[in-house]
Amino acid sequence: MYHPPIRILIAGVGGQGNVLASRIIGWTAIESGYHVRIGDVFGAAQRGGSVQSHITIDVRDVISPQIPYYKASIILGFEPLEALRACIKYSNQECTVIMNSKPIYPVDVLTGKSRYPDVSYIIDKASRLCRNLWVIDASDLSAKAGNPATLNMVMLGALAGSKLTPIGVDSYRSIIPKVLRRLVDENIKAFELGVEAISTYTSSR
Repeated sequence: MYHPPIRILIAGVGGQGNVLASRIIGWTAIESGYHVRIGDVFGAAQRGGSVQSHITIDVRDVISPQIPYYKASIILGFEPLEALRACIKYSNQECTVIMNSKPIYPVDVLTGKSRYPDVSYIIDKASRLCRNLWVIDASDLSAKAGNPATLNMVMLGALAGSKLTPIGVDSYRSIIPKVLRRLVDENIKAFELGVEAISTYTSSR
């Protein structure tokens, strides 16, 4: 039986931990018996610049991690506007988008040179480009975990708990302590908060 590849795109900005999250997804998939390729695309080479991670998971060998336009299975939007930008290029009517609702304002917005769209506008536009749009306040949840830098673990928990892939929550729980070298308890707490937050959308699935 043919099983199509799972194509996960993480969209965010520098400093949000996109790359670490992609590595944990990759290691968890490998430990679960899948083939994986990962590629990272960086915008401005500074904290706050756009960062995308492309992850392709398959039962067969993966030639390239690069997700073709309009072929993403799942988009993890660590930042709302970056999530929308990813949707425009990679989403489709079978794609599910998991979006953090809290923006990170670039320097041009903070200095008044440009305007950041209302998050409600971003959510409306993104919802038209995908099958499901699930929005969580990952920034607030990471603060509740004790460290705002654990936002990536909140989003990872949301992915793990989403039931969108055959890789379950327990598989991630076993890998995270092996990959992280410090602040393991805070990161695990953030992960669990993400799992809990996404259950609002998945409890009826």
